[in-house]
Amino acid sequence: IRLSLVGSEMCIETAFDLVGLTLNSDRHLQQLARTVPALRRASRNPDLVILVGGRVFSERPELAQDVGADGTAADGELAVALAVTILEQRARPEQRA
Repeated sequence: IRLSLVGSEMCIETAFDLVGLTLNSDRHLQQLARTVPALRRASRNPDLVILVGGRVFSERPELAQDVGADGTAADGELAVALAVTILEQRARPEQRA
């Protein structure tokens, strides 16, 4: 995995609410585990949500937590629903206390 210069610059320059990453080979799992916290540190948004997907996480969803992601979903439709749920929860003031 290489976080492209354009991708990393975008996370630094823009306060994204969410980043989605896909991994189809467990060969890059350790790199992804380094990339997720690096994105959080570089992000202008301290509450950045990171979702992961792909074959690796479909087969072993518990790995999402292992790489430091906020969640994973079995398909794109479920990923959107999960993203909305997480973002709505974080937007509620009582959830931030």
